[in-house]
Amino acid sequence: MNSSVDVDLLLNQCEHYMNEYDIMNLIKNCLHKLCIHQPDNPAQFLKQYFSSQPYDQNSMMSEESNVEFPAMVKKRRGAVSSKSSSGTSGATPFVREIVQKDYATMCALSEAIKKNILFSHLDENERAQIFDAMFPEIHLAGDTIIQQGEKGENFYIIDKGEVDVYVSDELVKSIGECSSFGELALIYGTPRAATVKAKTDVKLWSLLGETYRRILMDSTIKKR
Repeated sequence: MNSSVDVDLLLNQCEHYMNEYDIMNLIKNCLHKLCIHQPDNPAQFLKQYFSSQPYDQNSMMSEESNVEFPAMVKKRRGAVSSKSSSGTSGATPFVREIVQKDYATMCALSEAIKKNILFSHLDENERAQIFDAMFPEIHLAGDTIIQQGEKGENFYIIDKGEVDVYVSDELVKSIGECSSFGELALIYGTPRAATVKAKTDVKLWSLLGETYRRILMDSTIKKR
């Protein structure tokens, strides 16, 4: 991958694939099943679940299913809430802090994620929770914000300034205000696919991948 064209092409292909097969709803459905049944072996549970589903994509994504799930031992866990989660001894409470933002900032964030595949499926309430949870980060020119190969935990939207994107130490593009990067961290903490450095002093709005996933799970369960 040696140019910004290659990177953009890959992202476009990924977005097309996720739209064509309704991947985000598939993920939400999996999260719901896992949270309800809480199997000790989630990978085996999902394998058996998908094996029992009709091939048709629409049928597989149906909210109502008469399929009997394989009997598995469940673990008791505390429920997730916007304030905290209580559960077994030693469980870490989840607290989703609200960072106040003015109207202009909210509009800018909304515009920035409007065409992003990981946000396009969210309803108004889910987006509001996402915006509330985003917090500011300041980086000086030359700072490394994310490093290729390191585990990703945050998604970023650029509020002010510009950043440079490098793949294998080669500059592939520069992006500025209302652009975003680090999307894969929202689904899973996968290694970063690129290095991003501050080209100028920048202000970013950051979202933890864990927060995104918790909001997704909480909202999905409440809708069922």
